Amino acid sequence: SHFLREVARPARRHGADVLEGRCFEGNLSPYQPFVEIVRQMLTQLGSLSSHQSNPDLHRASSERASDRRETQSLAGTEAHSARKETVQDVVRNYAAELLRIAPDLHQWLPGKAFRQIDLSREANYVLRAIATFFVEVATLHGTCLLIEDMHWADQSSIDLLRHIAS
Repeated sequence: SHFLREVARPARRHGADVLEGRCFEGNLSPYQPFVEIVRQMLTQLGSLSSHQSNPDLHRASSERASDRRETQSLAGTEAHSARKETVQDVVRNYAAELLRIAPDLHQWLPGKAFRQIDLSREANYVLRAIATFFVEVATLHGTCLLIEDMHWADQSSIDLLRHIAS
């Protein structure tokens, strides 16, 4: 816990989103820490869309974003401006795969869970798709994934972490 807080501190200082998941002793729910991370991400995105509906909050948010952009390097600003996809677009693109690992996320995500016909290939597909989802999100905006008590993780979470790390 102390180590993870120390990792989170510079990540936050550099503007990264710090998302946390936890493994529990005896809990064998597949992908548990990653489901918690996705749920946290979706909750944050939901609060962003509610701010955008209020023009005063949106204007204040835009002014803060403008101030932050002015302090960034020119290269960082150009890269930010060149991005065409948003995190919301990535979430929308991977909704079916996210629902596959956590059907309870249907309140935030449109559509239905993706179903693979060849079940022997399904696990590999899910690992690749979810790992790619996290990489695409991190490419758009600095992201730090923290997983507490990984020593209690189920095998699917360990496999997913390996895919993300590779």
